[in-house]
Amino acid sequence: KTNGGRPVDLKDFPALVVERFHIHKIEPWSTHFTSLDPKYLEELRVALDKAKSTVVNIPVDSDLNPFAANRSERERGIAFNKKWVDVAVAIGSPSIRTGLAHARDPETSLERVAESTRRLVEYASTKNIVVARENDSSKSSDPSFVVKVIQKVNSPWLRAFPDFGNTLAATAP
Repeated sequence: KTNGGRPVDLKDFPALVVERFHIHKIEPWSTHFTSLDPKYLEELRVALDKAKSTVVNIPVDSDLNPFAANRSERERGIAFNKKWVDVAVAIGSPSIRTGLAHARDPETSLERVAESTRRLVEYASTKNIVVARENDSSKSSDPSFVVKVIQKVNSPWLRAFPDFGNTLAATAP
């Protein structure tokens, strides 16, 4: 928020943080975007250029689950994440961070997670975008599960974004 208590539109944020804090690299969260319309994204890109700023990553969150047992839900989740790859390209971000959504299924299948992740990563690689996976649900907070997914996908376009606070919270007694 600005000093007047008004919300700052993401397009105005790069100039604001450069002016106030001399910071030129930002990481806007997916929920900070007021639109994904190409015109809005172009305006954001122009604002970044004008402020001599760059986006270093976009953390992407959603209730859509690209790992769900239900194929239709899984397809919607994969499509949602692919859209954010396109957003990253439009604004010049080299990567997106996706989490393993909180599964409503009783069991999160390693095979299903790896297959959905592989599809996203293959798409992202054609756009030169890295996909970082964060451990942010109870199953994925297990570092060995995240490592298994990365090993199964076996792509230089997939990286880990370990949040040890999430791991500790999930494993604390």
